[in-house]
Amino acid sequence: MEVYEYGDPSAAVVLLQPVFETDTMEKEIELIREGTEKEFVLRAFKVADWNKDLSPWEAPAVFGREDFGSGAAETLKEMLNSCNDDTKSYYIGGYSLAGLFSLWASFQTDRFRAVAAASPSMWFPGFTEYMKEHKPRCAHVYLSLGDKEEKARNPVMASVGERMRAAYAGLKEQGVDCTLEWNEGNHFKDAALRTAKAFSWTLERKKTIRVVAALIRSLNSEGKPVVFATRRGYGDYKGGWEFPGGKIEPGETPQQALCREIREELTAEISTGSLLKTIEYDYPAFHLSMDCFWAEIRSGELVLKEAEAARWLTAGQLDEVDWLPADRELIDGIRKEL
Repeated sequence: MEVYEYGDPSAAVVLLQPVFETDTMEKEIELIREGTEKEFVLRAFKVADWNKDLSPWEAPAVFGREDFGSGAAETLKEMLNSCNDDTKSYYIGGYSLAGLFSLWASFQTDRFRAVAAASPSMWFPGFTEYMKEHKPRCAHVYLSLGDKEEKARNPVMASVGERMRAAYAGLKEQGVDCTLEWNEGNHFKDAALRTAKAFSWTLERKKTIRVVAALIRSLNSEGKPVVFATRRGYGDYKGGWEFPGGKIEPGETPQQALCREIREELTAEISTGSLLKTIEYDYPAFHLSMDCFWAEIRSGELVLKEAEAARWLTAGQLDEVDWLPADRELIDGIRKEL
């Protein structure tokens, strides 16, 4: 593929976009700069066969006579070859089928921090079903659609609105930081502007930190259900109360990370239960995504190695401590369960 580069080559932010033509790229770059103050370089990858090179799998023609190929894997492989500098942050996005390709790419690799999918071809056969069975490996997803796109005469393409709403709802249920923006007009209106808006949104997202928290429950001496909470002994939020846990390391499932963190922080072995909730919370400097699981002590004693205090709390005592903002979002749900 031919690669065209726009912007600051030394920038720490790299945008990747599959394109068929480059006529509107200068305008798109100008519009992105209007939407963000961050420096960036955009690499436009000019694909030779739009329907083949960007399709995740083969599918029959929806309009015209040209079927869809299965060249997305090879295209992604070539694009990833330009993402080998670990000091840079990579974003992928595009318009129409390139938007769908970018969204699909986020399920294949964790190399991209965010996806900018402007008017993606969500009608593509089998794609929303694929999304239900998989989870993207990026922190942020931007979706958009023209408000007249679902009014197309072609019945397959007219399904795009319903499928887009389902995709957006599914991403939110998975705890992905996602937005869905409706633009004015049909699929062919303001492609450069819509793509620029998509990239600008992703560039303004805060760094996401993925963590897990253990809602360790037991019974007190009176036989009442209680949950274990600790008071943080370090950092900017020292003194605030929270549920124990920590960051998810690469290659770990949330449950594996939780068991490791409790072992390291409290010395005990736990068994994890159901997920109560995934908290999405914006702190001033970062976005926190926290999977919160019920848990029970399997062996050992809870010994404080990092926290400065701890309490077992009944449902009626949950308001007696000063919770950290994200943990406070759990209190109503915990109270109902206890």
